[in-house]
Amino acid sequence: MTAVSAFELVHDTWTGSPGRKIPVRKYRSRSTGLTVVVASVPGPLVSGYLTLSTEARDHAGIPHCLEHLVFMGSERYPYKGFLDAVANRCVAQGTNAWTDTDHTAYTVTTAGARGFLQLLPIYLDHVLFPTLTDAAFDTEVHHLVGTSCTDAGVVYCEMEARENTADSRALLRCLRHLYGEAAACGYAAETGGMLHELRQLTNARVRQYHRAYYRAENLCVVVCGLVEAEALFAALEPVEAEVCARELSTRARPWSDAVPGPPSAQPIVERIVFPAEGAADGQPSEADGEEEETGEGAADSEGDNGETGLVLLGWRGPPIDDVLMRTAIQVMDDYLSESETSPLQAALVEREDAFSNSVTFTTLEHAVTANLLHVENVPLHRLDQVYAEAMRVLQAVYEGGVDVRGRLRVLIRRRLRQFYAAMEDDAHETIAGMVTTDFLYGDGAHLERELNVPQTLQVLLTRDESFWRERVLRRWFLDGNTAGACCVVCEPSRAEAERLRAEEAHRVAQRNSAWSAAEREALTARLRQAVAQNEQAPPEALVRAVPVPDDFDTLPRFRVHTHYLDDTASGVRLQLEDVESEFVRLTAVLDTRDLSARHRLLLPLLLETLFSTGIAERDYVQVVDALLRDTVDYGCSLGVGSAGGGGSAGFSAAPFAQSCCVALKLVREQYACGVQWLSAVLHRVRFEAERVRVAAHKLLNDVSPFKRDGAALASAVDHELVYDGYARCNLLAASPIRQRRFLLRVLRGMAERAAREKGVKEPADDIVSLLEELEVLRRTLTRPGNVFLHAIVSVRGELEEALRPWRKCFGVAGGCVSTGNGPLPAPNSLVQLGRELRRPLPSVATARLVAVDAVESAFASLTVATEVSFSSPDYPPLLVLHELLTALEGPLWRQIRGHGLAYGFALQCSPESGTSCFTLYRSSALVAALQASLRLFREWYAHPAAVIRPMEVEAARAGVIYALVAREGDVESAALQRLYNSCRGVTHDYGRELVRRVSAVQPEALVELAPRALAHLAQPTECVLSVALNPAKVSEAVTGARECGWGDVQAVSSVDDLFPLDGEK
Repeated sequence: MTAVSAFELVHDTWTGSPGRKIPVRKYRSRSTGLTVVVASVPGPLVSGYLTLSTEARDHAGIPHCLEHLVFMGSERYPYKGFLDAVANRCVAQGTNAWTDTDHTAYTVTTAGARGFLQLLPIYLDHVLFPTLTDAAFDTEVHHLVGTSCTDAGVVYCEMEARENTADSRALLRCLRHLYGEAAACGYAAETGGMLHELRQLTNARVRQYHRAYYRAENLCVVVCGLVEAEALFAALEPVEAEVCARELSTRARPWSDAVPGPPSAQPIVERIVFPAEGAADGQPSEADGEEEETGEGAADSEGDNGETGLVLLGWRGPPIDDVLMRTAIQVMDDYLSESETSPLQAALVEREDAFSNSVTFTTLEHAVTANLLHVENVPLHRLDQVYAEAMRVLQAVYEGGVDVRGRLRVLIRRRLRQFYAAMEDDAHETIAGMVTTDFLYGDGAHLERELNVPQTLQVLLTRDESFWRERVLRRWFLDGNTAGACCVVCEPSRAEAERLRAEEAHRVAQRNSAWSAAEREALTARLRQAVAQNEQAPPEALVRAVPVPDDFDTLPRFRVHTHYLDDTASGVRLQLEDVESEFVRLTAVLDTRDLSARHRLLLPLLLETLFSTGIAERDYVQVVDALLRDTVDYGCSLGVGSAGGGGSAGFSAAPFAQSCCVALKLVREQYACGVQWLSAVLHRVRFEAERVRVAAHKLLNDVSPFKRDGAALASAVDHELVYDGYARCNLLAASPIRQRRFLLRVLRGMAERAAREKGVKEPADDIVSLLEELEVLRRTLTRPGNVFLHAIVSVRGELEEALRPWRKCFGVAGGCVSTGNGPLPAPNSLVQLGRELRRPLPSVATARLVAVDAVESAFASLTVATEVSFSSPDYPPLLVLHELLTALEGPLWRQIRGHGLAYGFALQCSPESGTSCFTLYRSSALVAALQASLRLFREWYAHPAAVIRPMEVEAARAGVIYALVAREGDVESAALQRLYNSCRGVTHDYGRELVRRVSAVQPEALVELAPRALAHLAQPTECVLSVALNPAKVSEAVTGARECGWGDVQAVSSVDDLFPLDGEK
């Protein structure tokens, strides 16, 4: 072993691909036992993951609460918000953390190494030596509100929004069936905290937990990026010295006890409910007449009313140190569920009377692993059938044999390609995850096995069918694993929603009757005192002692050289980014601005069908199998983004949503093949009636979870109020609730005609008409002038060779113009911006509040118009102003999260849509959060010079610069920014120019801008407010919105009423 400072090198290895190796070195401190792992990932970003092994044997949520309290100040820096204030000065956007079942990780990413090395010792001081005051516990974890007798606190608010979701309820029950009760095994614990236990938790228990688990030898610092080891160890010296000055604990490492055996000798099948709009007391609810006429089995039949549930299957797996078998199980997961032609998807999803629209596996990497199958969006009449059907499919695969030389080998090789791609595009997160597993459970030699994914996959390529059938499928999925298997069926229940509301009302009523006025005032005074104590500002000199780096121009960047072709003869426009990469990404951006209303409504159906129907001479099975063989990823979406995931993005939209895009990712050697695929998907697709029906049902089953997603619902309502009709706007046409109405009408027409023509082999007229409509839509989207082609590829000095596939497949005749970083010659109208569709906002402030049974906390969007463009002089200072207001521990944070009013918030300006939007996320006290936000906006609007401080402007500038640099944090992202710049109508070097302009923003510019930028937020006129919240809180919110200044306030009893579908048949 080689000694370096107080640290000794204990492992020196690498990961990545043979042509792009990433060194990974593991060190351990001889003084404290602290573990440090450095992965030299190329690029401008440096990420740190400060990971502790943590274990809980109850549902009190102590690890989660402690994670929040760490950020409230340390012994050396006893000021709430100090850590995040200096994090921005170190060119980050604050810090973050997560609590998992077996570990807690504190994270930060900076632009460049200088800021990271400055911040690291301060961050570790907070982790190892936090203050953990009672005042911080009251606001950050849980407190009682004296005026309303309700519960609040940031952690409480977060868990209130999560505890009763289908995913959370099903997972917790599944873990208990796999590992037993939490008291016996911590893998069954809800480490986030259950509400009834959070209400009883004390800060003393949190302090005790910190003493037991937050020790240097139980801590691993993972650093990903270009950082010199010697400089890193120098930054750690003061932390090491402080640890050594204290008594070192010798407590055993967490998860040292053997994992108990399965709690049952046989598979457990359990049915539970979650609060939603589903049928009360398990009875079918009435479907409206429109739904009753669909005649379709997969959605909206048998009284389902479009509601869906969740089925979660689980199996205990091998020990964590059996890397080969863990990987084999993941490969088998792919075999069973990856792509439309996989056994589980074919049986459960790719059929008209589908059981589900999504089947996915996840692996829990515990000491004894677990494998989970998520069957999502299951129609209610199918819930009790999923388990038997899934097990039937697994048994049939076992009996019929595993296609080892065909499909399985294709999937192993594809997994290998995806690993190599992750080493380029997501190396920080991927490597940190593997290192964390080694730290928690490794035996010294584990790290190299964990990192060497290619070797493990190569070994699996040599295994025969007996291995896959007997040692994998039978042993871990079928009768070889009956003692470690379970199934949880999770059904939506209106009765459960009503029970929870009644329980909450009863608890509040009891407090109302039991507490005297003096007791309530005491609670209010206690909270006021806690807030005042928490908001003590750090001395300015202490903050300024952390300098802001000024080396932005010298940060390592990825080389991107742009070539542009505009072939007037063929109508083809091609932008080619020459990069150093082992992969290519090919994208076609399709302009939708001239579509009819009917065709715009058909867009989601077309995109859902595009990669799962016949193409040229291939049927859809051959298409899907060939895509798996040839690609790393593929997909299509509304908007311009890195589409992938093996198909459509459903109803979600990327930026520039007035376009849609089709994309493929392949290894460099498959570049010409990829161009052929892109051409075939755009021009030779064959729409088949059965595939269109299946796609429509999959989309329909996506609607129910959307109606339970408060944030998504509030955003959709906001879009309805801001944009000018679905006939022109893709966001409105693709709204899930409107799409449900439209798709039901489409399916009803197909079903009626099919019923009349039963027994006739030729397709019915209505079906033919729909297929023809889709074909006309495809031809419209792909006609000359509507397509913009984009390629990210290593040209390798042979530009003409790189153009050859495009000449062959797209008829390109001209040559490329090399623009490098120069101005973009493409027209500014490459895409239609959302601002062109924005309707004049009402002169009277408008608010729409939607009641949602499945939502406990409130979600709100407040939107105003702005004329700021991408090239506007106001844009850089506006970015800094918003960062200043929304920074972690900044003004809005202190007023909202600091008082426990909401878990999250955001303020964003979108030049694309011509709007600024303020959002509240998981708010337990919506009216108070709105009042506090508006009060702050009014103060900044009226007295900007009094509240804008130069030191905070420095930090805000650095935070914005980090965000801009992070856009180009990997080679593919850097190249995609060139595509986005084309859509923005700006020069290719826009990102670097924007960094320079942001660096020059001074406080005086913000003082001048604030009154103009915040006018409509300060006085809610010409603005819209959209809210999704629990029905029990609607009345209070309506009154509060009116008191805040909204004149036109409506509580919407049926969300469907907000999404009309006029005149469509």
